[in-house]
Amino acid sequence: MQYIIDVLKGILIGICFTIPGFSGGTMAVLLGCYQKIIEFISLAKAKIKEHWKFILCLVIGALVGMFAFSKVLTLAFANYPIATRFAFMGLVLGGLPFIFKQSEVKKVQPIHFVWFLLGLAVMVALYFVKAPTNTIVAELSVGTFFTLLGSSILAAFVMVIPGISGSFTLLVLGQYETIINAISTLNILILIPTAIGCLIGIIGGANLIKVLLKKYKTQTYLVILGLIIGSLLVLWPGFNFDLEGLIAVILLVVGALASYFFSHIKAK
Repeated sequence: MQYIIDVLKGILIGICFTIPGFSGGTMAVLLGCYQKIIEFISLAKAKIKEHWKFILCLVIGALVGMFAFSKVLTLAFANYPIATRFAFMGLVLGGLPFIFKQSEVKKVQPIHFVWFLLGLAVMVALYFVKAPTNTIVAELSVGTFFTLLGSSILAAFVMVIPGISGSFTLLVLGQYETIINAISTLNILILIPTAIGCLIGIIGGANLIKVLLKKYKTQTYLVILGLIIGSLLVLWPGFNFDLEGLIAVILLVVGALASYFFSHIKAK
C-alpha cells in the first residue's frame, strides 16, 4: 500500500513539473517527501541505500505524471484555466500547516517574518517577470543542444527550491514550449540535452539545499513558506461567478483536503 501511495505522490510531482508557475519542489514539500529527495539526490551513500525504493516509486510516478498528463494538462489549462489552477492552489493551501511545522518555530519572533517575507518577495518579483514568446523547436542542432542544456541546468537547479517553478524558469528562458512539446511527442533528440541538464542542475541544487537544511533549517523552511505562499499569486487565474467558478471552488477544497491528507500521513 505504501508503494502505491509513493507512486501517487510521484505522479503529482511529475504533473507539477509541467506546469509553469507551480513547483515540483513545492509539491514534494506539501507531500512530506522533500527532505528524503534532497538526501538521495545529494548522493550521500547511506541515504541512497536507505531511500532507493521510495525514490524508485517516486520516479516511476513522476514519469507517468509528466508523460501521461502533459497533453491532458495542456487541454485543461486551455479550456478550464480557472478550475485547473484553483485545484493546484488548493494543494498549496492544504500543505501550509505541515510546512510551518517543519520550520520548528517554537515562538514566533520578528526575525522569522524577515525570512518569510524574503521568500514572498522573490515570488512577487517573479510574478511581474514577462516571459518572452516561445517558439517550438523540434530538430536538434549544436546551438539548440547547448541552449537546452544550459536552460535545463538552470531550471532544474531552481526547481529543487520549493516555490520556484522550473517550468516557469523555462518559460522565461523561452524553452518551455519546445520541451513540453518534446515530452508530449516523445522527441528523444530534444529530450537528451534536457535530461542531461536536469541531472546536473538537480544534483547541484540538492547539495545546496542539503547544507541549508542542516545548518539553517528554521530560516530555510520559513523562506520556503514565503516562496510557496507567494506561488499562489503566480497561480491566481482570476475568478468568474459561473459554473466553472463553482467547480473551481470545489476543486480548491478537494485539493486542500488531499494535500492535508498526504502531509498528515507523513507527519504520523
